[in-house]
Amino acid sequence: MTSQLAYCIGLLLAGGLLAISTIAAHSLLSDLWKFFFLQELRSRLKALSTIVGVATIPPMFLYLTAFRSSGLDVAIFLCLAIVPALAWYGLGWWAWLHDDPATRRAAWDIAVERAERYREPPPRIDQKMPWKDYVFDVETAQRRLKYEPPPI
Repeated sequence: MTSQLAYCIGLLLAGGLLAISTIAAHSLLSDLWKFFFLQELRSRLKALSTIVGVATIPPMFLYLTAFRSSGLDVAIFLCLAIVPALAWYGLGWWAWLHDDPATRRAAWDIAVERAERYREPPPRIDQKMPWKDYVFDVETAQRRLKYEPPPI
């Protein structure tokens, strides 16, 4: 009976570890790499550093309350698993709130163009929150306005 209970607990722990590892890998692969591209965007970089600082508070609070007896590696893992997603979400909202309607419209045009190319549903123009790649779409729209084709 005890070995069956230990087996069930081991399965639950292995499943939980797999879920946490999957979340951390998704955060690293989908959100963390975007920060390196944001070095080009000087107007967004100051906001990003502030948002990353604020986004570090929840995992540190979680570490200090739930995992206090664990080592520092748990805190680093929590930061890598949670901070990129929170910071990217916060940067999208910050950019959405600070951009004017013309900038949003230009970014929406880029998003619709990309959605048609990938055969995905496009974002709506009247939505109240930013879509996933809003920051990149704004930068693409601004660079298209500045682009001058080479002379023939």
